[in-house]
Amino acid sequence: MRHYILSALAVFTFIFGINVVSTGSAEASQSCRVGYYFNTERLECVKKVKVKIKGQDNAARGGPQWGPVSPSNCAQASREMDRSAALCRSYDARKGAYDVDLGRIVDGKLLKECAKCCRQLREGMNRWAACYSARLAPRPNYAAARRSSEAMNCPETY
Repeated sequence: MRHYILSALAVFTFIFGINVVSTGSAEASQSCRVGYYFNTERLECVKKVKVKIKGQDNAARGGPQWGPVSPSNCAQASREMDRSAALCRSYDARKGAYDVDLGRIVDGKLLKECAKCCRQLREGMNRWAACYSARLAPRPNYAAARRSSEAMNCPETY
């Protein structure tokens, strides 16, 4: 008698399990919280990640300040751009860092670091162009900036 009860319970569980799986993804995609989306590969809700330029600029206000165009400020801006480019390249060499925004392990830059590198590239190119217009620097290398921007998926094009 126990064998029949266990068999019936197993059949019932199997049928109930199929029903949950078949309706689970449709219901789950509708039940994700605001700011999340349903990932069909992982079958779970994943946080949407948006990087906005204004937010990057607000976060950078505590960083080094750019003054008026002058020989010393242009030299300082050039050194800062070289340091930030080296730092961004060092991020690319990193292996297996956990990205909180994406919720997974990534090689290279984290999403926030990539946004920071895009902002620094944009600021550096703006400073370089200002120094060039004042004849305090050589012509900006737009081809290299375009390649860097494309490699980091930055929204700016040069």
